[in-house]
Amino acid sequence: MQVGDLVRWDEDGDIGLVLGFVQANEEDEFSGAFEGNLVVSWASYGFAGPLDYTVRVWDENLEVINESR
Repeated sequence: MQVGDLVRWDEDGDIGLVLGFVQANEEDEFSGAFEGNLVVSWASYGFAGPLDYTVRVWDENLEVINESR
């Protein structure tokens, strides 16, 4: 999985765009809890809504539908 991949969340069929990965910040305990997770913008929010940082790369409900080149 890489930045720019188009993904689908199987539970509700929502489509999202992978914008990056959460990196731990020594000053921010919150980011450490989600380190390595995807940062996804979901179409249901119009791609401009809140970013989702709770999705794990290996989550079985996540499907890559179009890979970035």
